[in-house]
Amino acid sequence: MWKRGHSKSGLSSELRWRWRYIQLKEGCLDWAPRSCKVEADDSPNVAARGAVDLSLNSCSVRKVVGTQTQLELTLKRGHRWKGLPDWQGSRVFLFDAAGSETTRDQWLQLIRAHIMYGKAKAEELVLRIRLDSMVRPVSMLQVRASSVCAECIFCPICMEDYDEQRAAVQTACGHVFHDTCARRWLAEEASCPSCRADLKSQSMRLRAERRCGGKSSPWPSRRATSD
Repeated sequence: MWKRGHSKSGLSSELRWRWRYIQLKEGCLDWAPRSCKVEADDSPNVAARGAVDLSLNSCSVRKVVGTQTQLELTLKRGHRWKGLPDWQGSRVFLFDAAGSETTRDQWLQLIRAHIMYGKAKAEELVLRIRLDSMVRPVSMLQVRASSVCAECIFCPICMEDYDEQRAAVQTACGHVFHDTCARRWLAEEASCPSCRADLKSQSMRLRAERRCGGKSSPWPSRRATSD
């Protein structure tokens, strides 16, 4: 497919069309010169030339009015491309499907599908980071040494016993749950399933204390165990 190039000077007079290999993979748009080496599976080594991670950028793709084969990938107003050199931060990607085995409508559908995939991937990452800030992994030895859950023998969410086969996590308020149970709960609620403590505010306080170098922590202390 044809991609309109961009000069480092930013002068529109130096823009020209160049033939490029275009690859869409897992929410990323990669491109490479036509002269690049093609692997055995006919996929070009596009990473060496350029790439845009659609999960990091608020963008959209649409047809170029007045043409039959061209489309453009643009950012939402006020945004700049992440992962590109600063001089390309506000560029518009122009493509021409003339001569491509894939039609413009098919390219539109493919790029839009990968934009949605990228958004879902970004949201999943944000959720995982948020959940990781609310709980920490613990072993059964640590559970038994906890000042809050020393007598806990089952997960309060699924009501199944703890064992070494299923990972466990502990909240800042000290309660313990199976990792999968806690994450499923916290994806919908930001409070502890047992005591309803606001884990979001507790995790934020913990991060603030770490940034400030403080030694205090909302995580409960562990009791010393005797031999």
